[in-house]
Amino acid sequence: MDTLLKILSEYGLAGFILVLVTTIVFKVLGKEYKSSLGNFASSLTSANVNTTELRYHPFFSSAHYKVVAEIPTLELSPSKPVKQQMFRDLLTVYIKTMLDTCALIVEQDMSEWSGEKWSNEVSRHMNRMVTDFQKNALDIGIPPEALSKFSKWHYPTLEMMYEYITMLGNSNLYSTNLIRTNTFLLTMNLLLVTTLGDAERSLKELNGEVGGKMYKNAILEH
Repeated sequence: MDTLLKILSEYGLAGFILVLVTTIVFKVLGKEYKSSLGNFASSLTSANVNTTELRYHPFFSSAHYKVVAEIPTLELSPSKPVKQQMFRDLLTVYIKTMLDTCALIVEQDMSEWSGEKWSNEVSRHMNRMVTDFQKNALDIGIPPEALSKFSKWHYPTLEMMYEYITMLGNSNLYSTNLIRTNTFLLTMNLLLVTTLGDAERSLKELNGEVGGKMYKNAILEH
């Protein structure tokens, strides 16, 4: 937090955004990063964004593609198929929860909100997203140990997202809450990519904690 405040005081919001994106980018594959960053940069100069456009934001198609096409074939640990499937399921639950959360956000009538209310409402939805994800993951049988490892890797990025939401709400750079939301969704697009890397690192760190446990009528490998 102190580092972010120092960046803001010396370089302003643009510096904060640069650090945010750069931090996320270290976890992102080059091709996907270039596409997302190009969209992110263009959002900063957007002058007209309407509710209909938000409903068809690229975030939603990207997230849907990951759920139906990318995650089901993702090779996280081919030599341990049961554990690999468990993490595929964890990712699917997480991204579906992200989709549901962002769909609720864009349906809100935010035209009369102050910037502070916008950031409070978006943060509230993000809090609910985390809670719902954890519940949904446990409900389908994801072991608490696996969920804990994933949260360990993913929490720092989420924490930065909360800081970013606050900065968006406090900034005068954005003339409407729709533009704020558009930029927020572009950052969520980057979060989609980092999530896959967080799952892979979580799997590698499990080191036998779930080995021997049952998952969907199969035994998890050590």
